Amino acid sequence: SSGINAEYGGLLGKKELLNMLMNKLATYCAYCATQPIPLYPEDGEDADDLEADDLLKALVKRDTVGARFTWRKSRWEANDPVSLQQGSITQGKFQFSVSYLGKIYCMSSEENLQKFLENPRPYLLPPQPRIP
Repeated sequence: SSGINAEYGGLLGKKELLNMLMNKLATYCAYCATQPIPLYPEDGEDADDLEADDLLKALVKRDTVGARFTWRKSRWEANDPVSLQQGSITQGKFQFSVSYLGKIYCMSSEENLQKFLENPRPYLLPPQPRIP
């Protein structure tokens, strides 16, 4: 295994040491974390009354990354993963939908959307909420 070793003389100040360390780290290949992509409706679209299947059908082709690419539904379908982790089953809404790692996730509120956008991993990793 390869490790990162950096040795610098004790004559450097804190700022110089930090700058040297940051320059050293910049030489390593680092990848940005994948971020959720909002799939917000366009102006004038109102889809609060859509059923889960219709909601997912409306979102599948929205803002795709390529001509033949379509988003897939998540294992929770149109249910809010943030609410599921908190122990309640709540259907997500069209205006709070995002895509993450090629799948569609629908949140039920602005608050849950912000939590998911901030860090989606806790809502998707085991122990994963399961729909009864």
